[in-house]
Amino acid sequence: MVIRLCPLKGFEAFSALFRRVIKFSAGRLSAFFVFRPLARNESAHVILPPTLVVQYGVTTKRRTRPAVLRNRIKRLLRESVRNTFRQFPLRLQSNSEGIREARTIEMIPVMGIIVWQDIPEHPQRLHFNDVQADMAVLYEKILRHCKSDQYPAERMTAEQERISRKNKSQVR
Repeated sequence: MVIRLCPLKGFEAFSALFRRVIKFSAGRLSAFFVFRPLARNESAHVILPPTLVVQYGVTTKRRTRPAVLRNRIKRLLRESVRNTFRQFPLRLQSNSEGIREARTIEMIPVMGIIVWQDIPEHPQRLHFNDVQADMAVLYEKILRHCKSDQYPAERMTAEQERISRKNKSQVR
């Protein structure tokens, strides 16, 4: 399986993403991803597509000033996404661990946005390794979501969220 990363462009694409998004966060990063269930054959084995196209976008808060810093963060995020998501097909290869993992994969990421939430105190000290550490944690959360059905496939509605919060407060 080959993974192809494509930039997410256009207002319509971003709007479609936020209609059915699942949020992940790790350190200074937040990610909003949409997943698609994998097809299965008649013997319930997962059919992996030959090429997986993942559309992604990176952004920072507008209050991150100056623009040079904002652009640096976006460059680091893009490189980190490319570096991290290159691992995704390796997890699904034919080694003994990979076969077991491929059988547990239920969903694949289709598109997502990664947002830098923090304003660095010392912008010149912000390096790729700092971003990559948070991205690795985020990637593990996304991969965990792909392997199980512990997260809902669609975002909760406002009514479901309200009921969920109410139930959590009653437990405490």
